[in-house]
Amino acid sequence: MKLNQIIMSLIFVASFCSCNKKEDKDNFCLYANTLSINETIPFVNEFIAGLSNDLDSEQQQLQALIEWFKSKPCIIEANHNRNESYSINIWLDEDGITKEFRIYFHARKIPFEALYYQQIFAKIDNNWIARLMLKPHANEKYSATLDPEIISLINKHRVDLRMSAPGYPATEKISLLYTLYGKDNMENVINDFLATGKFEDDVEYVPMVPDVPIPIW
Repeated sequence: MKLNQIIMSLIFVASFCSCNKKEDKDNFCLYANTLSINETIPFVNEFIAGLSNDLDSEQQQLQALIEWFKSKPCIIEANHNRNESYSINIWLDEDGITKEFRIYFHARKIPFEALYYQQIFAKIDNNWIARLMLKPHANEKYSATLDPEIISLINKHRVDLRMSAPGYPATEKISLLYTLYGKDNMENVINDFLATGKFEDDVEYVPMVPDVPIPIW
């Protein structure tokens, strides 16, 4: 009898603890890494679809989605990017390393729809800015900031690469425009990026304007 009571107590404690643990019922975290994070888009859109009839506003839906992200064991933090209405920042634990990603939503579709992620790199004190046009890619969810070859160049040259106009479908030309922020060796850096064959040869150099903040997407 006493043994049964002990077993029942252990089961109760275990069930209580499990309620406080993060869960990943849809295997989101299985794909939540730099190489395959865009594979989580269907999970995100499935969750959004379930919210469309329950919540009154897109802001409420975004907040519910943030809480959903936070419920995942591989997500350290998630919040709404206040500079852009249709994006959420998440911080991901990838093999013990914290990485920041931003997920963008279709800004012209109701109910809103997740489009793609881009990895967010550390801001730098840049001395030059250049805009690169990505060549059209067969995968509409492709992001240069998730490409291992591009990430290697970003880390090698200690530069920052951002989508210039995020939040639009990848079929639109404007979504292929990227902004590169660098501090030194502009010519060498740009030549290395062009050598990947993933960007058009035409490069737009943006004049630096003193005392004017540079928008960081």
